Amino acid sequence: MNKNKPLEGIKILDFTTIVMGPASTRILSDCGAQVIKIESSSRSDTLRSATPYKGEDPSPNRSGYFAMYNAGKLSLPINMRNPESVNFVKEYLVPWADIVVTAFTPRVLPMWGMTYDDLATIKPELIMLSACLMGNTGPYADLRGTGQLAAALSGWYENTGWPDKDPVGPYSAYADFVSWNYFIVAVMAALDYRDRTGKGQYIDQSMFESTLQFAGPQLMYYLNEGKLTTRMGNQDVDYCPHNTYPCSGDDSWCSIVIENNQQWSVFCNLMGRNDIKDDPKFNTFENRKNNELELDEIISEWTKNQDSFRLMHLLQQNGIPAGVVQNASDLFRDPQLRHRNHFVVRAHQDMGYHHILTPSFIYENSDRFPDTAAPLLGEHLEYICKDILDIPDELFAELISKGILE
Repeated sequence: MNKNKPLEGIKILDFTTIVMGPASTRILSDCGAQVIKIESSSRSDTLRSATPYKGEDPSPNRSGYFAMYNAGKLSLPINMRNPESVNFVKEYLVPWADIVVTAFTPRVLPMWGMTYDDLATIKPELIMLSACLMGNTGPYADLRGTGQLAAALSGWYENTGWPDKDPVGPYSAYADFVSWNYFIVAVMAALDYRDRTGKGQYIDQSMFESTLQFAGPQLMYYLNEGKLTTRMGNQDVDYCPHNTYPCSGDDSWCSIVIENNQQWSVFCNLMGRNDIKDDPKFNTFENRKNNELELDEIISEWTKNQDSFRLMHLLQQNGIPAGVVQNASDLFRDPQLRHRNHFVVRAHQDMGYHHILTPSFIYENSDRFPDTAAPLLGEHLEYICKDILDIPDELFAELISKGILE
């Protein structure tokens, strides 16, 4: 483990699954925290069954999705359905941990006797974050679901897609990917509070409310103007043109935004279309907006013969926001990501060498890379029990024979 990492010495007991929790603890692990991930063969992380699989093998240790968000962690297989497992967690793991993170519906922890109040009697300075779809209190607290449902509830499905088609929602489990930011901030604030006061902290995080933070403009339009925003495709209420345009080559696109009339004038010059610069249909934002479909067709006729990357650089050099619609192949070749060493390669026990995303920030005096690839299911059973928890051999064998450890 890299001794220069800022969270060196922080210990996290991780009961989370899928994306929000694992992505959060993955970042904390990259920053030096030691993370023990709790799962079992009877109830493994759902992400272990998510595509893509290395070699199209759907076994629990071959998911690239799981590997991306669980690198650097240790895996301890505990069967939490065994009534005696809770006692093991309380006796050995809670005293070890600085932070416990969970992602269960509100009924689970009280049923196990593992609420914050229960665990704080064992370790008063413990920090516990309990994340779930709706938060742990309220009339909808028991609703179950993933990021897709949170995105729908928070209004993103209503605002994503085309005006004449059904809501499609943002890509994948959108709410998971935006919620982990708040997860990490809350944990870091609690750590600071503990270091200043010696007191622990309970954090109740709602994925629904986390996602709602990104819906500010929609909410303000309603509050201030009484307007409901809805699906607009790639269009925008404040800018025009504002779209993604076809370029030369197969499935090649470039997104272009004109923010003001000065950019519009420059853009017309670059297109060689000074004839439309002062055209009454396009000479102001309002006029461009009223004739947006016609304008998009004119721009597409020009962009379809342009290389997307050259077009992006041409427009950027002239002060016009533009960006290529990159695919995965483009991203691995992206010179900016290469310069910042964004992808690192780690050796996985089953999948072999593979690339892993790293955090979006760089520390001046320490790295931010995962020390190891994601763990096999239960890979660190003996190491955790004997080297970290100092469990005697006889008790270790007994825990396995009783089905507490798998």
